[in-house]
Amino acid sequence: MALISEAREAATWTLRREMELLLCCSRTVMGPESARHARSLVHPGLDWDSLFDRALRHGVVQLLDRGLNSACHDLVPEEIQRRLRDYCLSSALHSRYLGRELQQILEVLDSSGVPALPFKGPALSQMAYGDATLRPASDLDILVEREDVPRVKRVLQSRGYRPWVEMTPRQEAAQLRIRYNYKLVGPTGRMLLEVHWAIAPRQFGLSLDFQELWDRRVELSWLGRYTQSLSPEDLFLVLVIHGDRHGWRRLQWVCDLAELVRATPKMDWASVIQRARARRSLRRVLLALALVEQVLGSFTPDVRGLPDAELNRLNALVDEVRAGLYGREDLREASLRLSLFHLKTMDTVPDRLRYLTHPLRHTLFQLGRRLMPLQP
Repeated sequence: MALISEAREAATWTLRREMELLLCCSRTVMGPESARHARSLVHPGLDWDSLFDRALRHGVVQLLDRGLNSACHDLVPEEIQRRLRDYCLSSALHSRYLGRELQQILEVLDSSGVPALPFKGPALSQMAYGDATLRPASDLDILVEREDVPRVKRVLQSRGYRPWVEMTPRQEAAQLRIRYNYKLVGPTGRMLLEVHWAIAPRQFGLSLDFQELWDRRVELSWLGRYTQSLSPEDLFLVLVIHGDRHGWRRLQWVCDLAELVRATPKMDWASVIQRARARRSLRRVLLALALVEQVLGSFTPDVRGLPDAELNRLNALVDEVRAGLYGREDLREASLRLSLFHLKTMDTVPDRLRYLTHPLRHTLFQLGRRLMPLQP
C-alpha cells in the first residue's frame, strides 16, 4: 500500500508540474519571471506526450509552442518540437481558410442587406490574440437578427451551404421560436457554420438585442480586409456566457478572456458590469475575472467590496473549475456536475427554476417536431 501511495503521489506531482508548465505558456506575452519559472519546471521526468495531449485537449497547443520557444526551446525534445510545429502549421492553414471563408460570407450578407457579426473563431483570435492563427478554430459563428435567419439561409444556400438537419418550414419556424442557432454545412461537407440569433439556449434566460450590439460594433482588420465585429465589451460578455455554459472545462476559454483583456487596455469595465447586471449574469462575469486572475495570473479590474458570502461562493467556484482543468472528468458524472455548476452561477431564483424546467419543455419540443406533418 505504501508503494502504491508513493507512486500516486509521484504521478500527481508530475501532473501538477505539467499543468503548471502549460499554464505558464498559455499566453501570448511571457514576462521574464514567467519564462524563468517555465524553464524551472522542465525536468528529466517530464511527460512530454502528456503535456502535448493536455495542450490539445485544452485548445492551447499554439500558445504552448510559443511559450516553450520563448522560455526553454533548448530543453524541448526534437520529437515534441516537430509535433508542435506540424500541428501549428496545419491549424494555421485551416484558420486562414476559415478566415477567408468568413470574410466572403460577411461580404455576401452585407451586399444582400443582412447585418451580421462574427464571434469566436478567426475574428476572436484576431481581436484578442492579434493573430488569426494563434487560436484553433473548427467552425464559424455569426450573429444575426432572428427575423433575418430565413434570408441568411437562402443567401448561404446559393453559396453551396446546406442545412445540418433537414426540416420542414413548420419545423424551422418552431426552431426559431425555441432554439438559439441554426447549423449549416459548407460546400465541401467538412465545415460547419452556426447562425445565431441568441448567445445561449433559452434555459439560461439571456436576452439579446442585436441592434444594440450592431450599434456598438467595431471595425476589425485581418487577412488584409476590414469587417464589422462585436465591441470588446460585448465580446467579453459573450465569451463569459460561452465559458459558463461549458463549465470552463477548457483552458482556452480562460485564455480568450485574458488575451482580450490584455489587448483592450481601455476596456470599459463599468459598461461590462452594467450589461452583466442587465442580463442577470454578474456572478458569471465575476467568476470569469477570478479565473483569469487566479488561473493565469493575469490582470483583472478590482472587484473588492463584494459581500463575504459572495466572495466565498466565487472562491468555491474557482476551486471547482480549477479541479476540472487539472483532472479528467468522469463522463458519467459530467452532465450532472455541469447542471449543478450552471445553477450555482446563476444570479436569480427564477433563472434557476427556468433552467430546471427546461428538460420538460425541450422534450415537448422534440415530440412536437416528430409529430409535425412532413409536408409544409
